[in-house]
Amino acid sequence: MLLKKFEVFGFKSFADKTELEFSPGINAIVGPNGSGKSNLSDAIRWALGEQSIRNLRGAKMEDVIFSGTTQRRPLGFAEVSLTFDNYDALLPLDFGEVTVTRRVFRSGESEYYINKSHCRLKDLQELLAGTGLGRESMAVISQNKIDEILNSKPEERRLLFEEVIGIARFKQRRKDAVRKLEDTEQNLTRVRDIVAEIETQIEPLRESAEKTSRYNKLYSQFVQCKTTLFINRYDLAQEQLTRLAAEEKKMSDEAIAATTRLSVAESERELLGAELANTDEQLLYYDRVLATGSLALQKADGLLQLGRERMEHLVQRQAQLSSEEQRLTERQELLTGTLADCEQKLVSLQAEEDKLDKELQSASAILSAQTQSIKTLEQQIHEARDLAFDQLQVVVDERNNLRQAEREMERLEQQKVRLARELESLSAESRSANELRKAKETEYQDCAQQSEQLQQQQISLSKDAEQMSAELRQHQQRERELTARRQEHLSKRKVLSSMQSAYEGFSFGSRNVLKCTQTWRSGVLGAVAQLLRVPDAYVTAIETTLGASLQNIVTEDERTAKAAVNFLKEGRLGRATFLPLESIRAQGARDFEIAAAAAPGAVGLASALVDTEPRFQVLKQMLLGRTIVATDLDAALRLSRDSGQRLRIVTLDGELINPGGAITGGRSSQKEQGFLSRQNEIDELSRELSGLEEQLAKVAELLQQVSDKIAKNEAHLRDNRDQQAQNEFQKNDIGRGLIRWRQDEEKCRLAVDTCHQEIRQANVQRQEQERLAAEIRIRLELLKDQETQNKGKIEEWQLELSRTQSEREVQDKLVTELRIRQNDFRHRRENAVADQNRQAEEKGRLDQQRQILQAEAEKIADQRQETEWSLQDAEFERRDLLTKNEQYRLFRNDLYASKMQLVSESQKMDRLLRDLKRRCHDLEDTLHTLQLEVAKYEFEVQNCREQIETQFNVSLADAARNRIQAPVEEIENRARLCEREIQEIGPVNPAAVEEYRRTADRYEFLQNQATDLEAAVKSLRQIIEDIDRTMAERFAAGFTEINAHFSDIFVRLFGGGSAILELSAADNVLESGVEIFVQPPGKRRQNLALLSGGERALTVISILFAFLAYRPAPFCVVDEIDSALDEANVRRFSEFLTEYSQHSQFIVVTHRKGTMEAADILHGVTMEDSGVSRLVSVKFKEE
Repeated sequence: MLLKKFEVFGFKSFADKTELEFSPGINAIVGPNGSGKSNLSDAIRWALGEQSIRNLRGAKMEDVIFSGTTQRRPLGFAEVSLTFDNYDALLPLDFGEVTVTRRVFRSGESEYYINKSHCRLKDLQELLAGTGLGRESMAVISQNKIDEILNSKPEERRLLFEEVIGIARFKQRRKDAVRKLEDTEQNLTRVRDIVAEIETQIEPLRESAEKTSRYNKLYSQFVQCKTTLFINRYDLAQEQLTRLAAEEKKMSDEAIAATTRLSVAESERELLGAELANTDEQLLYYDRVLATGSLALQKADGLLQLGRERMEHLVQRQAQLSSEEQRLTERQELLTGTLADCEQKLVSLQAEEDKLDKELQSASAILSAQTQSIKTLEQQIHEARDLAFDQLQVVVDERNNLRQAEREMERLEQQKVRLARELESLSAESRSANELRKAKETEYQDCAQQSEQLQQQQISLSKDAEQMSAELRQHQQRERELTARRQEHLSKRKVLSSMQSAYEGFSFGSRNVLKCTQTWRSGVLGAVAQLLRVPDAYVTAIETTLGASLQNIVTEDERTAKAAVNFLKEGRLGRATFLPLESIRAQGARDFEIAAAAAPGAVGLASALVDTEPRFQVLKQMLLGRTIVATDLDAALRLSRDSGQRLRIVTLDGELINPGGAITGGRSSQKEQGFLSRQNEIDELSRELSGLEEQLAKVAELLQQVSDKIAKNEAHLRDNRDQQAQNEFQKNDIGRGLIRWRQDEEKCRLAVDTCHQEIRQANVQRQEQERLAAEIRIRLELLKDQETQNKGKIEEWQLELSRTQSEREVQDKLVTELRIRQNDFRHRRENAVADQNRQAEEKGRLDQQRQILQAEAEKIADQRQETEWSLQDAEFERRDLLTKNEQYRLFRNDLYASKMQLVSESQKMDRLLRDLKRRCHDLEDTLHTLQLEVAKYEFEVQNCREQIETQFNVSLADAARNRIQAPVEEIENRARLCEREIQEIGPVNPAAVEEYRRTADRYEFLQNQATDLEAAVKSLRQIIEDIDRTMAERFAAGFTEINAHFSDIFVRLFGGGSAILELSAADNVLESGVEIFVQPPGKRRQNLALLSGGERALTVISILFAFLAYRPAPFCVVDEIDSALDEANVRRFSEFLTEYSQHSQFIVVTHRKGTMEAADILHGVTMEDSGVSRLVSVKFKEE
């Protein structure tokens, strides 16, 4: 992955949009001080997600935005984009190029983008994590990074190593796991608190539940006695139902027997299927085994072929070694004879060389004496010439001094003229500066007045904004209140609707029928409660009147009712009462009932107070046509007495008076809503919700109006602030100008004084120069006389030197001839010695080669023996594989035959199953016919059943099943006894049993939750331990490798010395800091703070390259880290850059020539306009 392109706009000094393309290798950023080079490295660091403004050399994040110059306005935002070449898919995105963008506004808002898609800072950090570009990486090393790395604490320095080693993402996972562990432990604490609270409630609830259970038991016995007394009167009506029940039982037993036989047959069929599947699996296993055996056989054949080829190669190599050894023996014998000839030649050359050395020593002594005489004469002449030269130099100096004095006098004269002109110019400039200063003071006062006016406008606008904000908060509060009420109504309506849809309060059988999706369900018209529309005032009366009949299910016809009954029986889903519309008959009100409905205190007939569809009128008349609704219990009692206790009367509060005078009434502590009241409440909530929606719409409109006003006011405020800022900027600019003009005026005054002083100094200096010129002319005359005397002595010494040099040349030629002959003999002797040594070395080398050949021959013999054994083993293995494959093939054939037999048995079983299913279907049809007749007779005794169900809420079938077989007197005594014991128990909580059950269930549920949370805590702790272990192992291994690289690179960079990395707490790898110990060449190990600037830089460079050696980063930006290095160390640094640029891309900000020479491309940063950076690039290397 490479950094391909860099785009910047508005970041620090890059005011204009600037693009820069980086190439692989080394990219150098050069330019003068203050041109903005380091701003480029800051921009790259900032785009990678840097959050510390201190690392970006600023005080606040807005400092990175271009702040403007005297000619250019400030910008409102800064943006930097980095484009990466993702050819190696190091970034986990399916794109060849990935562009990361960061943007910041002066308001402080930041935006991040990946491939122009908006993202979070966390997304950017997760994208770069593990690539070597993370938050704590050394991908960007700024100017202050060297001191920061070396001066930081060991624990802070550890973060760099964690990023390079790649355990930063494990730390994040551990942090998430710890956070989850804390949340889980808090949840566990809350669950335990709730369990402790429930434990204090469960015992009182248990006692209340036991009391309620005893009451329920006694009440059940009381109801059983009463229902037994009622049901004995209807024995004759039950005889027919008993007969039909016997027939139904018989048919049911036959159906159960047939169903049992069918189940057994299906089980046998399943066993056959399982056995067949097992056989298929075994066949598949043997197919795989045979395929594996074939592959192993092919592999064994390949090994045999390879072994035979290797044997042939070894035989050929043995023959080659034998031939080579014979050739070496012959060469050794030849060298032995040659060495003896060389020894005799050396003895002869040594004797001639000794004779020539004696002649050369005699001639050299004579030449040495002549040379010494020449040196003495040359020394005398040289001294005389030096004296003449010194005298000449003095003359030249004096003449130069004379000319210098004359030029100085001329310069002083010109200076006086120039100073006069400058004095005149400065006086005019001072007058002009005074006039400009006065004009700027006037402009400054105008700006101050305008600034005060703008400030007053801002105060007025701010007050308006506060008023509108208060109005906005008021409307928002109203909107929140309406929204809360709306949400409360929606939640309540949702709960009630869910209770309606779930048929809350209905019996188990009724709910199952109404929720059924069978085909006959279309014939179910609904429950009685769903088909009646009752005003709120009469809901209690109607619910009391109908009682359990509200759950009765209305069907189109008897066929649908029959299908529903069968559905309940088959699934054992409870019981229900059905009302087929085609069968039910309405019972009209009798005359005395109509008269009572019109009497004082009566509201009317119940059927007249309820509305329903026309086709359900007969249903309404049947259920409510003979029930009268009274205003209260007193009116109901009066109507009952007047009619002779023949009326069925219900009051608006729900008291019921049955024919015969029985009164039912009272109220439980917790009144439950019925289906009818819930539906009415849902309708009322819907109407209220419509009103709330209208109010919310009005409030929203008001909010929008106020928001528009606030937006306009904010726009005026922003314009006012902009004008203030512009006026303040102009005022400050004028103020700075005033300061400059005052300074210029003061400079002009000082310059005039300086000119007067310089003119006076020039007059004094001219007089001094005239005096010096006269003294120099006198000294020049004396020096000419001394020069003439010295020239005579030099001529005498030169004649004697010429004669001595001629004699020396003759003697020198003789010595040279003797030395040439001596060198010739020496070279011949050295050549002979070299030949002798070379032949001896060759003889020794031949001995070594013979030994190597012999060792190789022995090794090849061993290899031939091993190869023969391997071939024998491979042959045995091949024969074994052939035998096993044949056995597996026979096993497979036997299994295939078994499979065919199982398939035949399975087909026979399928035919038997079809016959049994046909028989079951016939029995079910017969059983359905009998059940329909039973339903018909049950409907005939409906009036009898209503007495039992209305008063005791017990179905007739349950009463018959629970009938007591005893005399009537005994049953009546039992009923009185139960009633007396119920009175002794006193009041009970009917919901206590259910509350105890719910609380116990909740207690058990919370206990299970606590167990699950404890297991989760244990699991999370294990995960944290695993992460810690993984991080410790990876950090230890990576730290060891980085330490080795650091030690090696330090020695190579420093040319010696030693360096080592150590953990400050070796027994705590996960939290231990990293210590750096270095010992430069020739020094003792010392504190990092005592290192020189160059040594500190080289140490950090060693760490950088150690990181890159361990894990090459995609790219690395270094900002003038070579500034403290000398030329030799810059050369070493450049060599390392060149070496590591094969695996990483480098972007180097530098001033050093050596680093520039190593770069593949130079990017120059200039500042043509004051405060604005520009870029220019030069490429030196072509691929």
